[in-house]
Amino acid sequence: MFFLLLFLIPSFFFASSTESRVNLYLHTELSSLDPYTSTDRRTQTVLRQLFEGLFRIGKDGQIEPGVAKSVHFSSSTCSYTFSLKQSSWSNGDRVTAHDFVRGWKKAIDPSAANACAHLFFPIKNAQKAQQGLCSIEELGVCALDDQTFSVTLERPCPYFLELLSLPAFSPNPPASHNQYLIGNGPFTLKERKLGSHLLLQKNPLHEQAALIKIDEICFSIIEHPNTAYLLFSEGKLDWYGDPLGIIPLELIRSLPNLFNKSVGALYFLSCNTHIPPLDRPQMRAALSDAVHREELCHFLNGGELPTKHLLANTSYAPNTKPAPPRRLPASLTLSHWAEPASRVIAQLLQKQIYSTLGIRITLREYDWATYLQKLHNKDFELITATRYPIISDPQPQLEYLASSWNNTYFSQLLYQANLTPTKRTALLAEAAQLADKELPIIPLYRLAFKYAKAPGLQGEVISPTGAVDLRWLEWSRS
Repeated sequence: MFFLLLFLIPSFFFASSTESRVNLYLHTELSSLDPYTSTDRRTQTVLRQLFEGLFRIGKDGQIEPGVAKSVHFSSSTCSYTFSLKQSSWSNGDRVTAHDFVRGWKKAIDPSAANACAHLFFPIKNAQKAQQGLCSIEELGVCALDDQTFSVTLERPCPYFLELLSLPAFSPNPPASHNQYLIGNGPFTLKERKLGSHLLLQKNPLHEQAALIKIDEICFSIIEHPNTAYLLFSEGKLDWYGDPLGIIPLELIRSLPNLFNKSVGALYFLSCNTHIPPLDRPQMRAALSDAVHREELCHFLNGGELPTKHLLANTSYAPNTKPAPPRRLPASLTLSHWAEPASRVIAQLLQKQIYSTLGIRITLREYDWATYLQKLHNKDFELITATRYPIISDPQPQLEYLASSWNNTYFSQLLYQANLTPTKRTALLAEAAQLADKELPIIPLYRLAFKYAKAPGLQGEVISPTGAVDLRWLEWSRS
């Protein structure tokens, strides 16, 4: 099987790694190269190389100014004014404030149904415009001149600047250009062949171009983890594992020098709270109690840590459990990604729930694109999923629940947290406890990035939340 799979990989892939080139891979084709529509971890990693917003991830894993030269904000922190550096698109055009305003309006356009639209809701009228309740032109952003623009928020947002480091807040090239070929990041897209590869080359117009040591990064699309492992073993790939691909369970122990980095990611069982019987907290609590998390983590054997809490580093005692349901359903359907580890976890959950509750679980697996669509559209009864904290502040993780869980008190807690800064920490903690009690999602375990890389390759930046930047990759001379 290995030889057949290798035969199908284009000969382009086998270009040798040099001091100025790195060969990487992607386990699946990217969902999109539009920064306003893509939320999965692999796509975000590539987008960080092609686009740059007002802030970015620095070498230390913390945010630092990107295109922003300076920022001034009001004492109420509801009004921001950004001055931009002199920077260019990869075709030589100047990046202006108008490009940011255009891009952010595009992100909340209700006709596009962008997955990143909710990230803009702290901005004045963003949620109303996205819901069609007001014009997009009423969004609280305004270009004051080519190099300056202002942003008005609905209310104070302590994490707003960190939010701006996400690819979703990138500028958008003028409409006369093809946005998929023109970027303003440290690399540009030189070539893309669907199902085969993406070739990125260093952007000579980027402000950090003189400091970037790698001239080319090639991402080959290799869906079979064992094939990627064989190529990595032969020195034809320079990276193996997270966040670009998956290490099969049977290879976890055999990889030498395996890196393991905690990034606060949560693997969970999501419940469709809009349909019976999963609309009842008692039913969701029964499912949670039926899961043996330690067994899942022991099987995975990759540094996973069992948890019953939505947020990492949670230390409060469990809430009082609701009374068990009087009547259990005969069956439920569990959806999952058609990937070996996801399939095995689904099978273990199927076995555990049946042995404890007597509920028959029907498994449905989907390719990556279909799986993402079902997850986004809430087209499931139960579904396994991974959630990475997009920033270090816990509020966006809690708001992620509010978008699909109709709990009035939970939403009120988040709303009050925005209005009362002195009580914000306590209110968010109470919201997290409520989520842990009523379980719109059932936390299972914490993940860590697991990866191996070629000897001498160094310089990857992985933030505490799992954001990855590859611009500082280089080959060590030692």
